[in-house]
Amino acid sequence: MIDKVSNKFKTMADVRPTEKCNLRCKHCFVPPNPSFMSDEQILDMPMQLSATGVSGTVLLQWQR
Repeated sequence: MIDKVSNKFKTMADVRPTEKCNLRCKHCFVPPNPSFMSDEQILDMPMQLSATGVSGTVLLQWQR
């Protein structure tokens, strides 16, 4: 299933708009961090991806 989905996109990007999760899962490698993405940063993502040379269809994977 993953291969069928990933083959449809030229680029896959992981997006973590916040790192405020406090579940403290033992397997998690992300340390607690009060930082977060502003609305402007989220809305600017297409321009940022384009500036790095990314073109075509992009799959954004949202994480918390």
